Amino acid sequence: MALVTLQTIFQDAFPAYEQRHALPAHVRRAAHAIMQCRTAALGGHVQACPDGHMSRIWYNSCRHRSCPQCAYLQTERWLSTRTYIFAHFF
Repeated sequence: MALVTLQTIFQDAFPAYEQRHALPAHVRRAAHAIMQCRTAALGGHVQACPDGHMSRIWYNSCRHRSCPQCAYLQTERWLSTRTYIFAHFF
């Protein structure tokens, strides 16, 4: 069974939903960012072993605040900073 993510749900259902409903531009931008996040559509780079044994493609993220993949990292960084501040200064 394939992993179901918000991104796959948007990729499967949003185009039809968008055609049937009038959506504000900011909603469409957020949905398209989520659908393209960490895919070839946003480009990427190859990380490779110097000897050529292994390589991996890393796709760029959308960095949209509504994207669960991107916002999770930003939230974790923010929380760790706040935890450090409160632990050391209060």
